[in-house]
Amino acid sequence: MNVSLTKKLEKWVRDQVKGGNFETASEVVRDALRNAMLREENLAALRDAIDEGLQSAESGWLKMDDNLKNEITQRSKASATRRRKAS
Repeated sequence: MNVSLTKKLEKWVRDQVKGGNFETASEVVRDALRNAMLREENLAALRDAIDEGLQSAESGWLKMDDNLKNEITQRSKASATRRRKAS
């Protein structure tokens, strides 16, 4: 596989190797990808927990102020939009 990086990312990768944190550029990229995957998994679990909480609120099991519920929903949608634009 061949991957192209921006100048800024290339410099960061070189700096990581030069700083002694990694032996090779491949190690830097693998570590960054693992961290990105882990972050994605954690965010998915958090979204699931938020959805579960909102469903509990809607079912009446948990009492939540409508303003708070709307704010949580709006923030969740805004966050999803930012994630889509960033990828």
